[in-house]
Amino acid sequence: MYLTGLRVERDPAQSFQCFKAAAKQGFAESEIHLAELYKKGLGVEQSSDDRWYCAAAATGNVAAQLQIQSLNASCPAIAAQNSTPNSD
Repeated sequence: MYLTGLRVERDPAQSFQCFKAAAKQGFAESEIHLAELYKKGLGVEQSSDDRWYCAAAATGNVAAQLQIQSLNASCPAIAAQNSTPNSD
Protein backbone atom coordinates (compact mmCIF):
# COMPACT_ATOMS: atom_id res chain seq x y z
CA MET A 1 0.00 0.00 0.00
CA TYR A 2 2.56 2.58 1.08
CA LEU A 3 4.89 1.73 -1.78
CA THR A 4 2.30 2.34 -4.47
CA GLY A 5 0.09 4.82 -2.65
CA LEU A 6 -2.97 2.60 -2.92
CA ARG A 7 -5.65 4.19 -0.70
CA VAL A 8 -2.94 5.88 1.40
CA GLU A 9 -0.35 8.54 0.73
CA ARG A 10 2.71 7.05 -0.99
CA ASP A 11 5.44 6.64 1.62
CA PRO A 12 8.49 4.55 0.66
CA ALA A 13 9.99 4.83 4.16
CA GLN A 14 6.83 3.41 5.76
CA SER A 15 6.74 0.73 3.07
CA PHE A 16 10.31 -0.20 3.96
CA GLN A 17 9.40 -0.54 7.64
CA CYS A 18 6.40 -2.78 6.84
CA PHE A 19 8.37 -5.05 4.51
CA LYS A 20 11.27 -5.21 6.98
CA ALA A 21 8.98 -6.33 9.81
CA ALA A 22 7.46 -9.06 7.63
CA ALA A 23 10.85 -10.10 6.22
CA LYS A 24 12.24 -10.55 9.73
CA GLN A 25 9.41 -13.04 10.31
CA GLY A 26 10.58 -15.04 7.28
CA PHE A 27 8.02 -14.05 4.65
CA ALA A 28 9.85 -14.65 1.36
CA GLU A 29 7.79 -12.18 -0.69
CA SER A 30 8.56 -9.45 1.83
CA GLU A 31 12.25 -10.38 1.73
CA ILE A 32 12.20 -9.89 -2.04
CA HIS A 33 10.41 -6.54 -1.75
CA LEU A 34 12.88 -5.44 0.91
CA ALA A 35 15.80 -6.40 -1.32
CA GLU A 36 14.27 -4.35 -4.14
CA LEU A 37 13.84 -1.31 -1.87
CA TYR A 38 17.51 -1.53 -0.89
CA LYS A 39 18.55 -1.99 -4.51
CA LYS A 40 16.55 1.07 -5.66
CA GLY A 41 17.14 3.18 -2.56
CA LEU A 42 13.42 3.62 -1.88
CA GLY A 43 12.73 4.49 1.75
CA VAL A 44 16.25 3.47 2.73
CA GLU A 45 19.82 4.25 1.72
CA GLN A 46 20.66 2.42 -1.50
CA SER A 47 22.67 -0.76 -1.04
CA SER A 48 23.75 -3.66 -3.22
CA ASP A 49 23.59 -6.07 -0.28
CA ASP A 50 21.84 -9.22 -1.53
CA ARG A 51 21.17 -10.83 1.86
CA TRP A 52 17.38 -10.46 1.58
CA TYR A 53 17.37 -12.10 -1.86
CA CYS A 54 19.49 -14.86 -0.32
CA ALA A 55 17.10 -15.27 2.61
CA ALA A 56 14.14 -15.66 0.25
CA ALA A 57 16.08 -17.97 -2.06
CA ALA A 58 17.05 -20.18 0.87
CA THR A 59 13.34 -20.87 1.51
CA GLY A 60 13.01 -22.18 -2.04
CA ASN A 61 11.46 -19.03 -3.51
CA VAL A 62 12.07 -19.40 -7.24
CA ALA A 63 11.82 -15.67 -8.02
CA ALA A 64 14.56 -14.95 -5.48
CA GLN A 65 16.72 -17.78 -6.81
CA LEU A 66 16.41 -16.40 -10.34
CA GLN A 67 17.28 -12.91 -9.09
CA ILE A 68 20.38 -14.27 -7.35
CA GLN A 69 21.44 -15.97 -10.58
CA SER A 70 20.87 -12.83 -12.65
CA LEU A 71 22.94 -10.76 -10.21
CA ASN A 72 25.67 -13.41 -10.07
CA ALA A 73 25.41 -13.07 -6.30
CA SER A 74 26.88 -15.51 -3.83
CA CYS A 75 24.67 -16.87 -1.08
CA PRO A 76 26.39 -19.13 1.45
CA ALA A 77 23.10 -20.77 2.52
CA ILE A 78 22.24 -21.63 -1.08
CA ALA A 79 25.74 -22.96 -1.77
CA ALA A 80 25.52 -25.17 1.31
CA GLN A 81 22.15 -26.57 0.23
CA ASN A 82 23.46 -27.34 -3.25
CA SER A 83 26.61 -29.05 -1.97
CA THR A 84 24.86 -31.31 0.55
CA PRO A 85 25.11 -34.92 -0.65
CA ASN A 86 21.89 -36.80 -1.30
CA SER A 87 21.00 -39.47 1.23
CA ASP A 88 19.67 -41.96 -1.33
